Amino acid sequence: MNPEDRPDRTASIILARPGEQLPGTPYRLVERLGGGGMGQVFRAEHVELGREVAVKLLAPALAHDPKAMERLRREARAAARLGNPHIIDVYDLGITDDGRPYVVMKLIAGRDLKEIIDVEAPVDPERVVHMAQQIGDALRDAHAAGVVHRDLKPENILAERRGDDERLTILDFGIAQSIQDTDTRLTRDGQMIGTPGYMAPEQALARPLDGRADQYALAVIVYELLSGASPFQRVTALQLIAAQLTSEPVPLGQVVDPVAVPPAMVDVVMRGLERDPEARYPEVMDFVDALDAARRGTLAPPAPAGARAGRRGAIFGLLALVTVLVAGGVLWAFYRPATTVGEADMGATIATAAVDAAPTPVDAMPEADAAPDAEPDAAADVEPDAAPAEPTRVAQRPT
Repeated sequence: MNPEDRPDRTASIILARPGEQLPGTPYRLVERLGGGGMGQVFRAEHVELGREVAVKLLAPALAHDPKAMERLRREARAAARLGNPHIIDVYDLGITDDGRPYVVMKLIAGRDLKEIIDVEAPVDPERVVHMAQQIGDALRDAHAAGVVHRDLKPENILAERRGDDERLTILDFGIAQSIQDTDTRLTRDGQMIGTPGYMAPEQALARPLDGRADQYALAVIVYELLSGASPFQRVTALQLIAAQLTSEPVPLGQVVDPVAVPPAMVDVVMRGLERDPEARYPEVMDFVDALDAARRGTLAPPAPAGARAGRRGAIFGLLALVTVLVAGGVLWAFYRPATTVGEADMGATIATAAVDAAPTPVDAMPEADAAPDAEPDAAADVEPDAAPAEPTRVAQRPT
């Protein structure tokens, strides 16, 4: 059922529980499989057909936001029509009679990449390339259809064993964004969705996106699979985003075995992590193909990293820092189900985190006998309890 058919049924949202049949639908919830900032996922059954499916009940905030629901409907339709074997099949989208938005998807028995990274990393480079090829194939079709995923991360990718093969499937295309959509009102008046640590710098700054934003997220995932570590080590979500905007990632070559991971593969991954999207590969499959060629030892020598992006990356980082400090309204508050942070506190924290993460210019370094710094600004004491592992919705100023 089209969510627009019952726009007035979203005022009262109740929690879902296993065993109930969603009112006005043929779906009976069987078992809770997981949940997060976007909602809860259940194993469910179509009571008429007897087919097992996955039902995602979205967070109540989405039900109260007509623009978010419109975006969800439009992009879930886009995912449903892609038909790529590595993109989750979407069967249905609607709102229950008691006002709960839901999406019905194919049920996949497998582990997400987060579990594989936690348990098995560092993963063999050949297996990592095989994974990246499947993810890249899905993203190529999505980008060709004009859709950027925007929340690609290990938790949104399932790995399913089929004999000797490992089949990957990308989830959650329902929160994607159209590349061709120049109407940004949905973002300004609604929410920008992404996960710190995987969200490309241009996405954190609410700039126009293309497929290179997903390439950045894929490069982070490949980095984590190969090393078991994150490119950026920070405590809070705000510090993590500030580091992504102003600092260089930890070089992959410092955290992997150079015998197992060829230096050429390291170079490819680090190029995918460039802050400036112009310094990354033009298309996601260019990144994947370069990764495969580097593993095989057939990749042509790349341009020196400094010549390619050193100056441009520094300028991008400086502009990002200025944007965060002066126009911090883009990231002025983070939403968590049980936490709301005030605008003044959040703006101060972002500014402090950005300054802490920014490299110190040589000209600005103090002399050895310089006087101690003045008493720290009160903003430095503001420390939101935001965990970067959970999906973070960046709330924007209401109009």
